[in-house]
Amino acid sequence: MKHALIKFLFLLFLFIPFSGNAAVIKDTALEHAILQEKYVFALQYTAASFRNPSIRQQDSFSYYLFQAAECLFKLRKMEQLTQLFSIYDKSIKKVTPYYSAKIFSLKLLLENEKNNSTRTGQALKQAITTCQYPAIKTDYTLSLASYLLTVNKIDSSELLYRNIYLSTIATPLQKAAACNGIGACFSYNSDFDSAKYYYHKALDLYAGTLGLKHSKVAQVNYNLALIANKFGEYSVSQMLLQNVLATYRTVFGEQHPSTANAYGALGSVYLLLDNLEKALFYITKERDVIAALYGEQHTELAYSYLNTGKIYAAKNQLNLAEQQLNKGMAILAAAGKKDNDTYIQLVIKLADVLASKSEVKKAALLLKNLLTQQQINDEYKADIFLALGTIYLDSNQAQTAIDYFSKSDKMYIAAYGAKNVFSVDEDKELSRCYLKI
Repeated sequence: MKHALIKFLFLLFLFIPFSGNAAVIKDTALEHAILQEKYVFALQYTAASFRNPSIRQQDSFSYYLFQAAECLFKLRKMEQLTQLFSIYDKSIKKVTPYYSAKIFSLKLLLENEKNNSTRTGQALKQAITTCQYPAIKTDYTLSLASYLLTVNKIDSSELLYRNIYLSTIATPLQKAAACNGIGACFSYNSDFDSAKYYYHKALDLYAGTLGLKHSKVAQVNYNLALIANKFGEYSVSQMLLQNVLATYRTVFGEQHPSTANAYGALGSVYLLLDNLEKALFYITKERDVIAALYGEQHTELAYSYLNTGKIYAAKNQLNLAEQQLNKGMAILAAAGKKDNDTYIQLVIKLADVLASKSEVKKAALLLKNLLTQQQINDEYKADIFLALGTIYLDSNQAQTAIDYFSKSDKMYIAAYGAKNVFSVDEDKELSRCYLKI
């Protein structure tokens, strides 16, 4: 059906003359189907609409072209979407400016998802400056805020999200996306109470408009599950993620980045629960989906390699663990993302593996070099200090180890409060230190 739709669009663009603009249309049945995430039905409906003679009005054709593009994007039907964008690029003058702006927004989102390049950020800034449609400009701003978050420009990202949340023209769904983004910014800075506050605001806004079983609600619950992990609430996280995965599989199917992320997060929970076989199963599922969508060198795969490295380390298969961790680091280094959080975690885990292989000096050097990087938040600095403390303790340098453990403990308490699972590990290591003094 989808290939037939693309061919039909191609014929319309090339061979059918369009008459002048009609009044702006709104197909309530189609938009309701899209709002309810019935994307396959919406594509079938759109294909039927293209066969209506009224489609030869430029506004009508532009409207249905965008709806088709949005459905293909939501489902991540990459081949068909690329073909549709190619047709659009060749005949851009046949699409009204309003829907050209909306299709361009989808193209930027897809490019950012594939490459996360600086070009995407520059293109979004330019689009915001030149866009004459307030609603689309807000969508561009949300995309820019999301992009800035992925490149660790947290303050800039939060400012954009807040401007949208406080805007008088933003829709409830745009405000919900802004709240979700603000929550992500607070979570990055380890302010988890504030993060949860804004995540719940996003939930209320999304659920009020879309219902509880929508993928946007699942997205926020995914973020709440990550916070539950931070506090050792693994059963809560597991329950949330199982529901998230069920929603994503129903709405998007298997071959979708959201489904992949849910597989990966669930695998991480099983890893924390020491269920290594289930962890490996879900993390491998995640990797397969991401590789199929974007190729073997996509940066999202680095986190998967981090988790498989942890699994093999837990199985004491240290050479395999080292291999997996180096693969993840190589992917991020090639993409110029050594300041990425995942890269930091890969280095910390690699140091742990090297120390277990008695390559202590190499491990300590890796961690100390990592501390010289800018833009490492306190949570990861605490992890580095903890790792260094363990290395020095195992090297019988107890006093140096105590210094690192003390630094780490202060940072964990600042981030998570006095009662946190990381400080429990810290106390165990400090007890080992005092036994050696």
